[in-house]
Amino acid sequence: ECGGNPLFRSSVTAVFDDQLHGFILDALEKVSAPVKTLCDRIWDKRVQDNPSLYNASKFRLAAVKLKQSTDASKNDNELLSDEYLELCTGLTDYKTFICTNSSSNLVLSKTDLFDIEQLLPSSIITRTLGEGLKSLGKAICNNYRAFISDCLGVSGIVTTSDNYVILIKRSGITGEFQGFIDCPGGHPEPDQALDSASNITGDSFVVELFDSILEEIVEEINIPKKYLSDPVLLGIARQRLSNGRPVAAFKIRCALDASSVQMLYEKGDSTESVRIIFLPSNCVLQDNRGSLLPSLQKDLANLTPGCAFALDQFWKVCGKRLCN
Repeated sequence: ECGGNPLFRSSVTAVFDDQLHGFILDALEKVSAPVKTLCDRIWDKRVQDNPSLYNASKFRLAAVKLKQSTDASKNDNELLSDEYLELCTGLTDYKTFICTNSSSNLVLSKTDLFDIEQLLPSSIITRTLGEGLKSLGKAICNNYRAFISDCLGVSGIVTTSDNYVILIKRSGITGEFQGFIDCPGGHPEPDQALDSASNITGDSFVVELFDSILEEIVEEINIPKKYLSDPVLLGIARQRLSNGRPVAAFKIRCALDASSVQMLYEKGDSTESVRIIFLPSNCVLQDNRGSLLPSLQKDLANLTPGCAFALDQFWKVCGKRLCN
């Protein structure tokens, strides 16, 4: 979380190092070719089952640091204290995310289990791929997450002018959580974070991080960007169901009402969702959900972890003020 306070772009910094936090499968192959081969098999099977999947570079979030800054700009005698977030980032890719985060609950066969356990101290017992990768990271690199992709995702709480939160039902062709209720979201894209010298820097990463959630809303909901406010960061959390995959939750105001958004959504051509849902803002709090229609109550029982976190952060930050 962001210390309980939302953060604007100006309060987020980043350190980008593609050498320090590089592609995990390449490093894993040097440690254990059989484990790398197992990950390749997982990916090939996922693509076979869902041909719409494809590999692409993504950002890896290695660490988050909440810091205090001092700003003496207002006058020479007064120091103003403020919080800012420093994100330590590198590169990974979608294939590595699917293999090391999304498939972490895969129960290992005896052969695959042997390939991993022969690299570990005899006192360590592992059963799933996620447990095995964490144990390998700790044993070899003294870092449980050394061989985990930790691809950074983004999720957006979008509120309409008439106080509704926009949710969607995920389609069957998405890479994970098919059929679940979600917020608009996706990933910041390294290809979109290149500066004028075609390099990725900490500053260009922060720009893409905040811009990416707006682009996802435009693509998934079909709301023109001119109707969307600049995002504020509500918090960052790890999803336990995806082996600790980090997701950044944002709050965005939309200048349109729910009926206008509904019409725009119906004119769009997004394939990642099959339905749009409007949740009254005052029912985001769990205690108020009993007043919802039964169909909406059923939807809220089937949230993705990232959506559940984003809604929780929205309530913590906005509370009964329902900041719109």
